Amino acid sequence: MIETGRVTRRLDGGRVEVEVVPGADCGECKICAGLAGDRPNTLVAGDPVGVDEGDCVRIEIEPKRMVGLSALVFLFPVLAFVAGYILTALFVGQGTAGQTALGVAGGAVFLVLSFFPAIRIARNSKAPLVRVVERVETLD
Repeated sequence: MIETGRVTRRLDGGRVEVEVVPGADCGECKICAGLAGDRPNTLVAGDPVGVDEGDCVRIEIEPKRMVGLSALVFLFPVLAFVAGYILTALFVGQGTAGQTALGVAGGAVFLVLSFFPAIRIARNSKAPLVRVVERVETLD
């Protein structure tokens, strides 16, 4: 996905903060506005081009990595909950309300524990999810 924006500041490690302008593909969905509220949409992007503050840039959001990180954040915890419920039910048994409650509690513990590896993997990801592709004259 390609977007355009303006560099608002330089960060450490060859990264920049980019204020993103909603593109033509956004249409009328207003999801970005709903997520960001009154704040402008800003992204942290890798800067292989060497841009300065105030430059208009075209950025690329890598869809393959975006899907992978989304699965890590949303799908992995759900699977962990189901696995925790099943494992707890196997050890405790099923049938009574108390045993079902223990299964749900076991699932909840696995759910919470699943966030630790997800956060660690996301933080240790070396390649930026967003990168500056090129400097442009004006925002589209």
